[in-house]
Amino acid sequence: MTDDGQQDMFTRTKPSTLASSLLRRPPRLPKPRTLHDPPAFDLPAEQAAAVAGAEQADEREGDESDRWRALADDAAERMFQANELVVSDMVWKIVDEEFGAPMPVDGRSMSGAMTRAARRGLSEVHYVPGIFNGVETMYKVTMKSARKGCHAHDRAVWRSLVWRGLA
Repeated sequence: MTDDGQQDMFTRTKPSTLASSLLRRPPRLPKPRTLHDPPAFDLPAEQAAAVAGAEQADEREGDESDRWRALADDAAERMFQANELVVSDMVWKIVDEEFGAPMPVDGRSMSGAMTRAARRGLSEVHYVPGIFNGVETMYKVTMKSARKGCHAHDRAVWRSLVWRGLA
């Protein structure tokens, strides 16, 4: 307190409400989950939303979008023929550097190219076996994106079905 009765900014007369609430009651911890509990989020709904977003990005109209789509499909096919495992960053590199195609309006457009390649029988999402809580399961393999603007988000690793190995 100063001489005129005002509180200066360095003196605190009562503890902050957050600190006092923490002192009064212990923090609530989440209930431990078991294998029999329902999932914390709706996985099929999350997957459906991801597919819907990719399809929405892929359905853009216009000559430029059609040209980019054809180039991305060609680049994806080349990558799956030349490599056993492919990440969308590898296909982006061909589209950007070799073809010099302009960036599509929607950055999620590459997922459409990867999905179309899978529908044509060129690839599938790569899974590896593992054990979780004593139960055998399959884990989806992902890698962090190296592209600027993707903020190191996880990208699916796709396994080629047309790769013939080292010739």
